[in-house]
Amino acid sequence: MLHERRASAHAPASEYAAGGTLAGSGAAMPLGPRETTSTGFLPSWVPTDALPPALMPHVEACRALAARYHRDGADVRPWLAQTFAAWDPRGIEDLAQASDIARDGAMSAVSMLAHAFRWGAMPAGDDARALTALDLPLGLAAPLRWLAQRLGVPACGNLYHMVIANWRLPGFTPGTAYSPATLRAEIERTTTMHSWLQGPMDGHLAATLRCLLLTEVAGAEMLPAVMRLGDAALRRDAKETVALLHTLRAGIAEVSGVLGRYMRPQRIAPEAFLSVIQPHFGWGLQQDGLRLDGASGAQTATIQLLDAAFGVRRESAVGAMAMQARAYLPAAQRALLELVDRRAPSVRAFVVEVVGPEATALWNDCLASLHQWRRAHQKRGAMYLRTENASYHSVSGIVAKQDSRSRAAAFERAMEEHVQETIDARLR
Repeated sequence: MLHERRASAHAPASEYAAGGTLAGSGAAMPLGPRETTSTGFLPSWVPTDALPPALMPHVEACRALAARYHRDGADVRPWLAQTFAAWDPRGIEDLAQASDIARDGAMSAVSMLAHAFRWGAMPAGDDARALTALDLPLGLAAPLRWLAQRLGVPACGNLYHMVIANWRLPGFTPGTAYSPATLRAEIERTTTMHSWLQGPMDGHLAATLRCLLLTEVAGAEMLPAVMRLGDAALRRDAKETVALLHTLRAGIAEVSGVLGRYMRPQRIAPEAFLSVIQPHFGWGLQQDGLRLDGASGAQTATIQLLDAAFGVRRESAVGAMAMQARAYLPAAQRALLELVDRRAPSVRAFVVEVVGPEATALWNDCLASLHQWRRAHQKRGAMYLRTENASYHSVSGIVAKQDSRSRAAAFERAMEEHVQETIDARLR
């Protein structure tokens, strides 16, 4: 069994879900205009660590974290327990009055420290891996609970706040606008805002950050095409449908290329990823009867978008994990993905029944590129898991604690089912 009972996403209404005819809905009403941010699933502004006064001690602790957390014999729990033993309830007023970007910055800092307290050190010890529950210091627990409730995510770290909204770029002022194209052009200068590693391992963490950011850059560029594809199907516009599928084919090829460039031992060493990068993202603790996973690659919103747009089934163990991972995405992103899910059958039917062979070929080309990405992820992930000296297992249960060959084989088998689901989405 992969998962115990988990938190589920209850996405509130958002600007993405307004109006329209969806697959399975009643009256045929055209979708109205919909605002989609130009940064897609990336933050709308350059992330910031200029937080309300009550949260500045958390920022200072993040700045000191790597030197205390990533070293032999480390245990940051006594330090964090003392530093955050108390919490002034007036700090909630600061958070309530803060801007959206400041609240995201607060979640990045607080969840980073909460995960450090959960693990104690990187690499983590066997005692930390064996934990099933843990009481955080009040100065971490209280803001984490409030922020999670306000942001509509589980009360632990997630990929968005620990990675996608946790970067800085020299020369770009935090809190200001930027474009995904600029982020792509400057990606090798992008670093983590809050790092938990030092020395060469921090370089491997930065490469992991860049890989995930570039994936979401490609997603930001594809998102308008995905949304317009649904509109084109409603309008029965065959010409635009073909043009949009061309755009998506190029975008998915870019996503596949990003994985190929970064998921290599020279850029992200298997030992670094399995011992001190991926473990820090995990949570794996019980809260209110739920087991929370923490951050994971399954929360990559661009991959979620592509599976939704092309109607890829998510009934396998890995597919189901991806659907459960949506609970950790920001609420507006969840609402958007649910909208794409609902519209996908209508788009597929329009391509098959009306547009003709060119669109069918393009649709299948898009899925071939997504299949290529998924196959590369499967094979490279298995290669990483064959690393002999990394005692790694995932809190989700996909990778159990076992010898390197067995865990690699188990990962490949689990991924194969979702690879097949991708192939099955092709048009005949």
